[in-house]
Amino acid sequence: MPKKLTVTLDSTSAFEVETYLAETNDYAVARNIKGEVGVTWNPNADSPNGFPHTFSHQQWFILPEQLADMVLAGATFFDNQ
Repeated sequence: MPKKLTVTLDSTSAFEVETYLAETNDYAVARNIKGEVGVTWNPNADSPNGFPHTFSHQQWFILPEQLADMVLAGATFFDNQ
């Protein structure tokens, strides 16, 4: 089970978190058990259910593979700083 750092939803029916790649109070990026990369924006005053959300439940947005590769490259860059 991944370590939950903030208010990010652990999983939804379409995205079961395996590991968090980045997490802040504003957003989270994670890899799921299928190896896909997803992102979600955490709840705040303007969006109390997070974004995206369905029926008032925070959801994960699964990134297209090419975009996920760019996000992962950026995460690797910042990890090495």
